Amino acid sequence: MDMGTPMKVLQTLDAQGMAAAIAAGVSGSLTLAFDGALVRAASRKAYVPTGNLGRSLGAIEIPSTDITFFEHCWRDEKPKLRARVTSAGQIFDLSVPAEAARARWRAAGLAELKADVQASSKVHVRAGLSRPMSSKPNECYSQVNGVVFL
Repeated sequence: MDMGTPMKVLQTLDAQGMAAAIAAGVSGSLTLAFDGALVRAASRKAYVPTGNLGRSLGAIEIPSTDITFFEHCWRDEKPKLRARVTSAGQIFDLSVPAEAARARWRAAGLAELKADVQASSKVHVRAGLSRPMSSKPNECYSQVNGVVFL
């Protein structure tokens, strides 16, 4: 594959087609998406220990009432987009590097992103693991890599 050549769109799916296409990769919980290796800290942040041989990408589908987006400011930095996700009765506080969600947040604001959630019955959450941070070299934190409003 020539990485310098633009990719072609092979097919465009509506919401129902998208849901059917991604259903096979959905796990029953955020913990199961990472083969049971997810550790939930007291802060509600979750990580998989470095060196784990399980999956680093997964997905869950949750009722729209089980996800909320919010902004958090670390020290004097700009606000960061985060998500509070409830999965299998546990609440997780996750960073959101998902480009489409961040673009929507930057362009329209937090209220519009929350309105997108409320207009949906379910949300497909693509979850992935970050690389370890220098301050926590033994932990790969779970984050929201994508969202599809269903």
